[in-house]
Amino acid sequence: IGGNEEGVVGIFPDPTSFSFHIAKTIPDSGDFNPENEGGSFYEIVMDAVSSCVEAGATVISMSVGGPESSEIEELFYQDVYDQNILVIAAAGNFREGSDILHYPAGYPSLVSVASVSEGGGDGTDTYGELSQFSNRNDQTEIAAPGTNVLSTVPGDKYALQSGTSMACPHVA
Repeated sequence: IGGNEEGVVGIFPDPTSFSFHIAKTIPDSGDFNPENEGGSFYEIVMDAVSSCVEAGATVISMSVGGPESSEIEELFYQDVYDQNILVIAAAGNFREGSDILHYPAGYPSLVSVASVSEGGGDGTDTYGELSQFSNRNDQTEIAAPGTNVLSTVPGDKYALQSGTSMACPHVA
């Protein structure tokens, strides 16, 4: 983690203090076809969460989701919560102040994360304002930096990315 003199390092850079279990839900191509992947998008995400739980996760960060909900999915995440596992999810990128729920972040058993921007910088009126794309609704519990975040991208490169998916790992 880090040490290449050019990339990014998390806020907790000592990899010996924790372990990662990464469960991938979308292929590198970004071309997601549920029929080719073995189920609906939400089934694949729940399988990924189950693999994290089986690996001993106590915190799960999820930068995925969409506008549809289901009772099966809501009960699944409630069961994960009842096992004392904290699931943190991106609130969605529909528009500023949007009260549209984005799932799974919209379920009460998850922590929903909105995005804030740097604005004009520390001490200005716009510092820490809700990012123009970020959802915020009655399920949103916290916000974190999510505008122009330096992130890894395919091809072993780095680029500025924006979205509640960039904010979510800051909270986790």
